[in-house]
Amino acid sequence: MGITRFADVLGRTQQQANQFAGPNPVKGIGPKIARLIEEKFDLESGYLDRMPEKKSILDQPAQSAGESILKAGMAAEAYSLAQKAWLSAKSEMDMMVRTALRDLLFEMGINIQNEDNGSFFVSSGQGVTELKLFTPLPGFSAWRPKDALGKLPDFLIVPQAETGQVKFYVMPEESFLPLLQNHRFSISFNMVEKTANGSNIKPYLDDFSAL
Repeated sequence: MGITRFADVLGRTQQQANQFAGPNPVKGIGPKIARLIEEKFDLESGYLDRMPEKKSILDQPAQSAGESILKAGMAAEAYSLAQKAWLSAKSEMDMMVRTALRDLLFEMGINIQNEDNGSFFVSSGQGVTELKLFTPLPGFSAWRPKDALGKLPDFLIVPQAETGQVKFYVMPEESFLPLLQNHRFSISFNMVEKTANGSNIKPYLDDFSAL
């Protein structure tokens, strides 16, 4: 249940409901509104006085159908806000990490011929070399080739933040291919331990010498 539906159930406008139940409330829930919420959502009288915070409601098992609707609505609102924040932060991260890698390649005199979907195609002694950029994050730490039967990138580039700066692990195909083959064609990174499928990746830190 979003804020619009919540306001409708209470018989209030969305603007009024946002003042005490929106993502940035400007006032608390007074006794009159508290009793109204309890009535409309089949909650025991005084329930909101005993559990004034959204967090406490979400942490407790629902005691009635109305309470379960209220709890699910609050969780859905929190999920929606978190999802928007995640998508915004990831878009910003992708852009800035690509820029950092692009600048680093430029500083090393490596010519970028093309960029496409997280891949950098650069000039090398072997012709054109594909560098695939993958940024592991909590809950999103596994890399899988888009096409397991297709051509793999020549290098897998894995960034990590180091004291506000970004550094890159540069893994050539001959190094990451065995990891893929031994783990159902997936590589899970642990950037705290600096491992990929349990194997140490520290030797690949900022090693662009093979390009």
